[in-house]
Amino acid sequence: MASELPSANKVVSNLPYKISSPITFRLLRELRMDLAVLMYQKELVDRMMASPGSPEYSRFSIGIQYLAEVEPVLEVPSTKFYPVPAVDSTVIRMRVRKNGPFAEDPDVFFWMIHGIYSYPNKLLHRALRIWCRNLGKEKEMVSSIISKTDGVVTGKERLRTLSQKELISLADAILELTQEGVLHFPDGTENAAR
Repeated sequence: MASELPSANKVVSNLPYKISSPITFRLLRELRMDLAVLMYQKELVDRMMASPGSPEYSRFSIGIQYLAEVEPVLEVPSTKFYPVPAVDSTVIRMRVRKNGPFAEDPDVFFWMIHGIYSYPNKLLHRALRIWCRNLGKEKEMVSSIISKTDGVVTGKERLRTLSQKELISLADAILELTQEGVLHFPDGTENAAR
């Protein structure tokens, strides 16, 4: 069981690198923070800031970029530490994202991201088909999801190239299907972005 976070609107920390991802999502979801200044392993910051189409772009990138604005502040080479670690570090400034677009239901957004981004190099329609099968739904469900985006996506896009806007449109389409009772949103998926 995770300990309760103290009330704070600013966070300054050198996070433990092995658990920095789950801690970051907890900070963003549980605190009403204005600002965080945090140090991470450089490779993780590269993933946080990755653009659609880049090899580093992943569900982690999408989750962080949905929740926060991230700005690198300082590169910290491994030689600045003793003993010298095997990795370089980066200090970032992070603020909770307040300007949209946002999905109508962020839990559905993260449920979808968690479900389809196990296959980041697949075409969207293929990843949706696998996810729908895992949910016990027929492959025809994929057409229903895609058609509800009103042409924002076709299904032929590679997951790694999808923008926030396209992903939000997909999540809103999935939300509509849950509201119609066609898909069932499971409990306990709100932290699925990690």
